[in-house]
Amino acid sequence: MKKWLMSVIFIKPLLELIATAFYAAKAAALHDLQGHYFMHRGIRLDVLEHADTFRWISTADVCKLLPGFPGDASLLNMHPADVMPLSAGSGARIKAERLHEMLMKSQNAEGIQFRNWLLREIIHPANRARE
Repeated sequence: MKKWLMSVIFIKPLLELIATAFYAAKAAALHDLQGHYFMHRGIRLDVLEHADTFRWISTADVCKLLPGFPGDASLLNMHPADVMPLSAGSGARIKAERLHEMLMKSQNAEGIQFRNWLLREIIHPANRARE
């Protein structure tokens, strides 16, 4: 009876350890293939860096931060060269420099904070890598 009780007590932590190790190994193996993730105000932003070191940000993530941000169809019409459409349901990506230009017109506090963060954390490091 004691062996059975001990195995029940230790099975959950053991399974959690195995799952954690699996996800950590998977993340390490796919790190170079996936985009870079940044956090702004507790919201994770999916940022993809191309070989030319320009960074593209998921529009769905931007909409989480700025609810009044235009939708993907509007962005494609306004800036076709700076918006990368993706498959249906996964949203689109916008070039970080274009997003910064769009946020220059913003007058609300959240837009200004995001614009400053974007310039400091996304655009400037990409420009330095390009030089």
